[in-house]
Amino acid sequence: MANSNATDAARSKPSFILATYAAGSMLAGITFGGLKIGASMQTQFQMGTLVLAATAWLPILAPGVYALAAILFVAGMAFAPTFIVVMNLGTMVVPAAKMTAAAEAACPRH
Repeated sequence: MANSNATDAARSKPSFILATYAAGSMLAGITFGGLKIGASMQTQFQMGTLVLAATAWLPILAPGVYALAAILFVAGMAFAPTFIVVMNLGTMVVPAAKMTAAAEAACPRH
């Protein structure tokens, strides 16, 4: 019975770590969505890409599971704002006739 509990605990760690990445992304997405940012879309894209790239290699430095979860929470915070900017750039580049209903609903034209 004790072995079963240890196996269940080992299986839950990847879920916990992934959940922290998603939580960071959600928090940053909600916050970013409510901000009025004066920078151009190109500048936002460049900054987002740099921060996303910088946080992508940080998990290598994690000494343990909980440190990895904390690092991935921060890395997740870089994902949502960058994704939002990319979607907005897509609506500026793709002609209106080529937009699908789902893309139009997700990112209405400015």
